Amino acid sequence: MPQGQSRLRMKRASAPRTHGDEDDSLDYLEHRIFRLTAPIHQVVAQYNGHRTVNYIKGKHKFENLRFEDYGGYDKEQLGDFCFWMWFHADWYENVIMPKSNPTTEMNSNNWTYLDDLDMPVVTQAVNACARMNLQPIMSYNCHWNEEVIAQFYVTLYANRGKKEFHWMLQGQRFSVTYNQFATILGFFAKDLKRPKTHDENMLEDGEMHYMHDSAYGKVMFGIVFGLIPYYMMINQLLRYTVSPKGGNSDKISNMSRILLARMAPNLVEFSVFDFIWEEIIFTSISSKKGCHYAPYLLHVHGSDRSEHFSGQEPSSLQA
Repeated sequence: MPQGQSRLRMKRASAPRTHGDEDDSLDYLEHRIFRLTAPIHQVVAQYNGHRTVNYIKGKHKFENLRFEDYGGYDKEQLGDFCFWMWFHADWYENVIMPKSNPTTEMNSNNWTYLDDLDMPVVTQAVNACARMNLQPIMSYNCHWNEEVIAQFYVTLYANRGKKEFHWMLQGQRFSVTYNQFATILGFFAKDLKRPKTHDENMLEDGEMHYMHDSAYGKVMFGIVFGLIPYYMMINQLLRYTVSPKGGNSDKISNMSRILLARMAPNLVEFSVFDFIWEEIIFTSISSKKGCHYAPYLLHVHGSDRSEHFSGQEPSSLQA
């Protein structure tokens, strides 16, 4: 690991577990993950004829590398068994590691607590989440390990044609299909057939006018200021779960705009899982975003002792 940079941490979920039962405990995986070996360079880059590429500056095109199967190439990165390509090592060192919080903070919603508040606007928002089939995934809760999530995003290859994710962890290869991932997260087939939000046009500032009212503050489209209480509540519920966001909490991101519009009364349901799948891909090609969906991705590694995806058994997820 580069000098001066500390090893990524185990993150604790911010609320008591509300999803699954005791048989689904990931405690065994947490124990394994603590024994992971942090990536290190055993050979200095310049002696291998490789000059480190800093992708955070936005001067280098890399999107094609995320959609290209590196499995058919000889290993480039010989100094670290965790990474296959120099692109992986450079992304880890220059995009992931410099962030003070490599993984985006995720919470889970306690629907019983919200119901007990007995506030009209909260009840309206809770009912809307139920109507859109969001409650199960928004209440999911587990711990995650930043090193596991970092290696996932660094080595991710997204096969759009076959709808598959391929990645590496501690030098071992893993993969999961679109349908398998949906099943692991508890989504049914009917969710996958619903409209896809990423196929929709982005909302311009002016198209959000009905979400704002000057009675609730100075109206600034694209910003939370002036949002009516219902949309303010929905935004707060979404930004730490299905549509996580770090940085400026006042700004409403492009995809969050679409989700807020989708939560309007009487609109048809959308595919929640497809939204998560596409956002994982988008996160993997953004040098500015933190690593989203850490609890969901760790659950992929722990689900049914890897029955649903190819790769080594969890007992091999150790140094």
